[in-house]
Amino acid sequence: MSEVHQVLARMLALTVSRLESAGIDHCLIGGGCIGIVRHEGQMVPWDDDLDIAVWVDDIPRTVEALSNLPAPYGMYRDPPGQTPFCRVTDLSTRLIGPDGSRWPLGIFLDLIPMMTWASMRSFQVNDALQGFGPRDRVKFSQHPLKRLVKRTIYSCRLEGAIIAVREGLFCPWVIAGHARRRARGRGIVSGTIRTPWIGRYPWSTVFPTRPRELLGVRVQSPRDIEDFLVRRYGPEFRQPPAEANRMGHYAHAVRVDHPDE
Repeated sequence: MSEVHQVLARMLALTVSRLESAGIDHCLIGGGCIGIVRHEGQMVPWDDDLDIAVWVDDIPRTVEALSNLPAPYGMYRDPPGQTPFCRVTDLSTRLIGPDGSRWPLGIFLDLIPMMTWASMRSFQVNDALQGFGPRDRVKFSQHPLKRLVKRTIYSCRLEGAIIAVREGLFCPWVIAGHARRRARGRGIVSGTIRTPWIGRYPWSTVFPTRPRELLGVRVQSPRDIEDFLVRRYGPEFRQPPAEANRMGHYAHAVRVDHPDE
């Protein structure tokens, strides 16, 4: 096992222990699930991080549970509305980017928010409403029809009304619906309003989660992990990608003597 994977194994054990002690529902997602199935409980050899999903309404409890971690670990908070919303990181390491630059972050495990959605139509509405914001930050779609619609809306100064509908009606409706669906155990499981996932999963694909081993750590994972991986990576997920496509998030990690530097 590589040194990076050894660090990830220790962070995974610590994170799972804290979440379970706090009674926070969680589920391994992403490449770690491929490791369980394709690599018999080990990490994908070229993978260099892990992702754990928690319910969006459990974010405050998750942040509290992962505060005051023992050295050399710490919690890094991302800006609001971003994915992940926080990371568990090894403060005794620093990452080196593909261009050789040194990042102010160590080896990390991501905490990703999830929620339930009523239907595929609600995703389409969300995608459409997310396309509008302050004029100087909007990138017009490359699709000719969508570009025409956006230009028309901005020329008529209607973006304020669309933002008001999104923030005042659509978002509260989706969030309230999520709470009901979670309580009833139904809906489509995916990312949140502003932090989308790649993939949308039936409730029965993910829940009730099942404990499986990754790096020697028992962690909750999707109930039907095969269906989860097919929906996320396609039916050929068992076939490793070509070597040219085996990329991690960073080039490598180094140990540091003074983490605050």
